[in-house]
This record gives sequence, C-alpha cells and structure tokens, in this order.
Amino acid sequence: EPARHDEPAWSPEWRDHTDSQVEDRLALPGVRHLTVDPPAPAASLLDAARTLSTIDPAVLSPDQRLGVLDALESVDRIVTGTLMRHLIAINDRAELDARFGMTTGAYAEQRHAKNRTVWLTAIRRGRSLATRLPLVFDALCAGNLSRDRAELIANTLNDRNADILAAAQQELLDLSDAEPRY
Repeated sequence: EPARHDEPAWSPEWRDHTDSQVEDRLALPGVRHLTVDPPAPAASLLDAARTLSTIDPAVLSPDQRLGVLDALESVDRIVTGTLMRHLIAINDRAELDARFGMTTGAYAEQRHAKNRTVWLTAIRRGRSLATRLPLVFDALCAGNLSRDRAELIANTLNDRNADILAAAQQELLDLSDAEPRY
C-alpha cells in the first residue's frame, strides 16, 4: 500500500504493530544488557541504597527520617563528585569509544536511558572544577559542598575569571558554609 502524502512512509509491519512483538522491532540491545563487575565499595553502596529504599518512612521516628535526609544529601554530594571523577577518567581515556565505538553521551543514552547531555555536562563541570578549582572539587567529593553550589561555581567559572576564583577558593567554600541561602 503506498504511503499517503500526509503520513510518513513507514512499512505496513511498523504501522500495524499488532502482528509482531515490540521486542522483535527494536534495535539490538547494544550495551543495555552488558554485565560489568563494580569494585566492592560501589557494590556495597548500591546494596545499601537498595536496602534503604525498602524502608517505609512511616516506621521511622522523626529524627530517623531527618537522619535519612541528611545521609542522602551527603551521599548525593559524594556520589556527584565521584561520578564526575570517573566520567572524566573514562572520557579522557576514550574507553567507551575504543570498546563500544560510542561517545560517553551515547553510552549514557543506550545503557541507562539518560539524556546524553547530563553526563556531558557533568564531565564539563567536573573537569573545570578539578583542573581550575581543585579545593572546590575536593569539597564536593568529600561531601562538604552541595551539588547545587558546585554547579553554580562551575557554571560561573570561565577563562576571564578562573585566576580570581582559583585564588579565592577557600573564601568561596567559607562563604558557602556560612550562607545557607543563595
């Protein structure tokens, strides 16, 4: 049956998808079902997060719920910095290109169904902080600086102000610690 001018020229099999299972029409899984073994600390972190996700907040005391919030915020900070550090290392070594023939962004999409720009932005921000403002990057990785503050500083950093901000890293951290609001 010829395609009408007001619709795409898709095959009849694609348009009438009731004849086949969706899995039969999708591309090969690529890296989606790849099995990799993380180092023991990463596996433990994942196990702890899964266990925590099964706890009903209603069974916790108010102090325990607040403790969970504080712990999750600290973990988010540490994981953000650690993710940046590992993404930079993988990207700099072109490991994904060499192994799978794809960019870091394409891997993020295919493996984790993430918007490719999320990891690319993390690489850009992380590299900028790690190379130009190492004290700020270390504070993020240690959990002493929020992701929001780190992103604000990274987005402010450029060639014109890098030297000034580098000289004022400790003052930026002190100000961030002293001022809870933006």
